[in-house]
Amino acid sequence: MEILKGEEIMCLIVHSDVSDYSYLLDNQKILDGIADRNPDGFGVMYQVNGVTKSSKGLVSKGTIRKIIEKIHNSSPNPSFLHWRLATSGKVDKDNSHPFEIGENTFIAHNGVLGKEYQPKGDDRNDTRVFLDKEMLGKEKLIFDKAFKKDIEAKLGNKNKLAIMSGDKYTIYNRGKGIEYEDLWFSNTYAWDYPKSLKWKDNFMDWKDYDIIEMDGFVRDNPTVVSDFLYDYGITLKDLEDYKNELQYNS
Repeated sequence: MEILKGEEIMCLIVHSDVSDYSYLLDNQKILDGIADRNPDGFGVMYQVNGVTKSSKGLVSKGTIRKIIEKIHNSSPNPSFLHWRLATSGKVDKDNSHPFEIGENTFIAHNGVLGKEYQPKGDDRNDTRVFLDKEMLGKEKLIFDKAFKKDIEAKLGNKNKLAIMSGDKYTIYNRGKGIEYEDLWFSNTYAWDYPKSLKWKDNFMDWKDYDIIEMDGFVRDNPTVVSDFLYDYGITLKDLEDYKNELQYNS
């Protein structure tokens, strides 16, 4: 699938509250597509008897599937999967996610952080630099609302952090991801998100609505538009271009 206009090229995090990854395991094409788009490392974090476990490295598609199968067939506890697409730092095990920031506390990141977290000549990726600077040794603050709010402000809207600590977990900027097939995905563009392939068919159903004014994207029904953008993982520019296309061909 073509990368949607206006989106950053980033990694992917997938999460299940009960480690049920049936959707991925039953759709090998989707699973392989994720690995093809994000080939620079794979990692997992999961909980066993109140303790967070983690594993990561540069592994093959076959090994990724075996790891997911093992987690899927274990006890129904929360877990996270992370595929890396390198945007900074070396491609190696050390820069694969998740990262340990404190006692039994691990973090996986999706997004691209600011230049202040991408120093020249540093072999660490931006995630490691950010965690070393902002969160290392602060595992006891992970679930503090004020701390979370401060970190989310530093992350901005396009970055998400998946965190497991002991028998707890949280996702910073969770609302910026999507829920699909009983899983949480950190974005819609680092994998073949099925809905995004069909958005034009659904747009045709309400093409007569004047949802986009040409002078500055003034929407007469913002809720409909924002819901549509969210559900289908597309941009306002996609809608404008397609509306113009429909008008041109009418």
